[in-house]
Amino acid sequence: MIESSSSSPATVRPSCSNSCIRTFGLLAHRYRRRLLARCRELLSVKVAPAVEPIIESWSQRLLRLTGFDALRCPFCKAGRLQVLSSLASPAGGTPRGPP
Repeated sequence: MIESSSSSPATVRPSCSNSCIRTFGLLAHRYRRRLLARCRELLSVKVAPAVEPIIESWSQRLLRLTGFDALRCPFCKAGRLQVLSSLASPAGGTPRGPP
């Protein structure tokens, strides 16, 4: 949207509401890292350390979240099941969900 008045030259400003903050404002991709670092410096805010992702298998995640051990033998409750083979992904890629 172009606005002009008799006392000032024409100014160009975006006519959108929320997405323009990311595109034109402080969080614009080109200047985001530098400006946010400057804001943290001015506000005396320390940057939180990056959290490394937890690498675990599906059975470990299931055990951690639910307390159910999927690899425990369902009959004797003492032994561990072993994975003998797994199904290949279609066309060598990652499996995808339903359309």
